[in-house]
Amino acid sequence: MKILFLTSRFPYPLEKGDKLRSYHFIKGLSAKHEVHLASISDVPVSDNEMQQVKKFCRSVKVFRIHKPGIAVNIAKAYFGKLPLQTAYFFNQSIQRQMYDYGKSIAPDVIVCMLTRMAEYAEVFTGIPKLLDYQDVFSKGVERRMGNTGFFLRSILKHEADNQLQYERNVFDLFDEKIIISSQDRDLIPHPLNSSIHIITNGVDTEYFSPRQMGGQVQQAEKKYNLLFTGNMNYPPNVESADYIVHEILPHVRKKIPDVKLLIAGANPSARVRSLQSESVHVSGWVDDMRASYASAKIFIAP
Repeated sequence: MKILFLTSRFPYPLEKGDKLRSYHFIKGLSAKHEVHLASISDVPVSDNEMQQVKKFCRSVKVFRIHKPGIAVNIAKAYFGKLPLQTAYFFNQSIQRQMYDYGKSIAPDVIVCMLTRMAEYAEVFTGIPKLLDYQDVFSKGVERRMGNTGFFLRSILKHEADNQLQYERNVFDLFDEKIIISSQDRDLIPHPLNSSIHIITNGVDTEYFSPRQMGGQVQQAEKKYNLLFTGNMNYPPNVESADYIVHEILPHVRKKIPDVKLLIAGANPSARVRSLQSESVHVSGWVDDMRASYASAKIFIAP
């Protein structure tokens, strides 16, 4: 089967959740099907990154978007009904180019990763389409409103309302829908949301396994008591890191005065970097996350 796979970010390097999900879907599907990738990117894609994805794709096409066009689209969208994050990645010229690319492939099915790519998928008629909601973006935006000032809160309220309506509207554009969890599925604002299939995120247990040397499990030095990982520029992770340091660690210190916490993950925000201290290490990007896991005793999952 020929699959046209649409993503709003090039699915490599694996420093964001949507990239991880896309990459492993492509990898898994390529074992039995012919995958063609059409990817939006707001940054240049290196040759190495391209090669990492081409291993699993029959063809790869990257469509670059640039900051001036993004700014114009967002400004227009604020006074319309398109969610800002959809407008960020949407370009009418690219929509036509992506359509031509897709028609030349003649796919049997289209896989659309995230609602923000629905505008690109919509133009393909007569072809079965699958949407991966992943999670409920409108709820994520709504939750951010409680920790912001008035001006930003009004923008977020506008975005949450538009995204909620958009999540409902795109439902009927797709033949099948999937999502990460039942909690997210139940928040999709459509009367038929129970028909959304749940495909949870998993763990590559071949890659993430105890390190061995000479047939024996190798015990790494435990430099840290606690570990928290993730994309450290993603607002929920930023809030989690801040909560761990300011709300949880003081209680732990009462029992373990010299407790050490490692916060590991790509693109730490200024707020996360400010958490660095004698007892808290903010590593930023690490080439092999397994080393971070091996260096700590307890993993914290928010």
